Amino acid sequence: MEEIEILFRKMMEDLDGFFETDEVYREDMKDFNDEIRIQWNICG
Repeated sequence: MEEIEILFRKMMEDLDGFFETDEVYREDMKDFNDEIRIQWNICG
């Protein structure tokens, strides 16, 4: 689980520069209010 969180945080850091140049992405991210939560159920 920690590995997924680390990879997700890295992905968000990589997108940081993209945020400043893409207006559509900027509008979409406003809905998250600077907080993104990932939830899923794992059935085994």
